[in-house]
Amino acid sequence: MMRCRRRLPAAAAVAAAMVIVLTVSPRILAATDSPSTAVDVTRTRAADMAYRDADWPAAVVAYEAITAAVPDDRRAWYRLAQARIETAQDGAAASALDRAEAAGMPAALVGVERARLALRAGDRSRAMAMLQAAVAGGYRNLSVLTGDAFAPLHDDAGFVRLVDGVRAVTRPCSTDARFRAFDFWLGDWDVELASGVLVGSNRIVAVEAGCALAETWRAAEGGTGSSLTFFAPLPGTWRQVWVGAAGTLIDIEGGPQAGSMVLRGTITYAATGKRQAFRGTWSPLADGRVRQLLEESADAGRTWTPWFEGFYRRQQQPPR
Repeated sequence: MMRCRRRLPAAAAVAAAMVIVLTVSPRILAATDSPSTAVDVTRTRAADMAYRDADWPAAVVAYEAITAAVPDDRRAWYRLAQARIETAQDGAAASALDRAEAAGMPAALVGVERARLALRAGDRSRAMAMLQAAVAGGYRNLSVLTGDAFAPLHDDAGFVRLVDGVRAVTRPCSTDARFRAFDFWLGDWDVELASGVLVGSNRIVAVEAGCALAETWRAAEGGTGSSLTFFAPLPGTWRQVWVGAAGTLIDIEGGPQAGSMVLRGTITYAATGKRQAFRGTWSPLADGRVRQLLEESADAGRTWTPWFEGFYRRQQQPPR
């Protein structure tokens, strides 16, 4: 969660509130659930809503009430500490972190909040030591590490190595060159025939932190289709699954070949149930365009018939 004296937008607060759920190891996640208590559900919900909305003064009051009623509620102590940090109650926040850890909150999560306090007090080396221990203990929240809370450390070589290590674990697709082999297809494209006739537009975007490419096709006459294309480390091949509005399903896999991306598999026509061999070849051209050649085979791949040939021109690229 980023250090901030002003009220954060709700979306940022939601992201911060999801830190425990999404960015720690299963072992840490299992320890973040609070014990069953008799605290009024309405009171707990009000506290959590204040936390979600970054209404930090209200969150302080609400979580103080919960911890007074249930002294072993580790999540309430942890969130109270965070709310106190946001309202510049650093001493009280440190005490709440002690209580959270004593009640069972994972040391990795507590350590990151202590690092925030150390950094705010000007102790960079202590903050770094706490962050290193937190990461070694399973902390994986890249957005917090690269956010405003730790901005004073962003130029520190040790901190950069720490973040790079977390990124390699949590965002492997962004650091492994094998996932970049199809990046030449990314972009917003006009798609033309060899004659130059415009037949549609296609948007290809990276999704899931670069682990896949999502395609959204719109034909000039109104047809649509979409695909998901991704690299599978095991068995080390690229795969594309396409579905069109008419129910056409293409499932092909392969990889880079002589400077092109070549994928082979099948095409299935929903209307008839017919299935045939199919292959696609994407080739980057010297003028910045991409040639897409799609072919099908009625004889299990012995001979091939062109199914579609399109030339992709970036929408900001002038026509040839």
